[in-house]
Amino acid sequence: MLKKGPSLIKKWELYGEAHLSNEELWALFWENGRQNLGEAKAQLNAAGGFSSLMHSSFDPMTSNLKFSKKKVFLWKIFQEIIKRQSTYPKKHILNKPEKIFDLVKGDFLGKNIEICMVIGRNKNKECMFKEEIGSGDSQKVFCQTRDVFRSSLIYNVEEFILVHNHSSPFLAPSKEDLITTKTIQRIGTLLGLEMIDHLIVHEENFLSLYQLGYLRQRESY
Repeated sequence: MLKKGPSLIKKWELYGEAHLSNEELWALFWENGRQNLGEAKAQLNAAGGFSSLMHSSFDPMTSNLKFSKKKVFLWKIFQEIIKRQSTYPKKHILNKPEKIFDLVKGDFLGKNIEICMVIGRNKNKECMFKEEIGSGDSQKVFCQTRDVFRSSLIYNVEEFILVHNHSSPFLAPSKEDLITTKTIQRIGTLLGLEMIDHLIVHEENFLSLYQLGYLRQRESY
């Protein structure tokens, strides 16, 4: 006798979800187990595959296939999540300093005081958050070191970029800018967070400390 659902769960655990066929995923979701893989295949074929199911009301299937109301309700929630996710704007891809500047320059235009922001990105270089963490006067910015890392830890990202502005067009990093960069980089390493870059911006111009060699050089930004 063929085993039920747990055998599919075990296969998932051992080899990962990519190694399960469409029929196995479908049977696993409905807790039908291996003994009903043929039925799962027939159901998928009747519905027109996964892509059709994503847009199906599912109501005709529930009456014929006798799925539990709870499972049908969960499936409809899943459909709604997929639908909403597909309408969200694409995440900003931060794969070079220019992309970061494009993301933040509007936040600094016309400012006569210095502001500091931190940006977190995932391993796909997608922006996960952008947060202002401090402001100051025309000469310096005030922020707590812990605020640099707070959102990175909350969003569970491993890479971050620091950005602050100069109120004058002179973008060269000050001694304090370089000390701060090295300090933040060192603390981030201890926390398992990598500082990718530190941008200094003013109006329509910016400077990248990564491009100047002050931060660890990577195979790709």
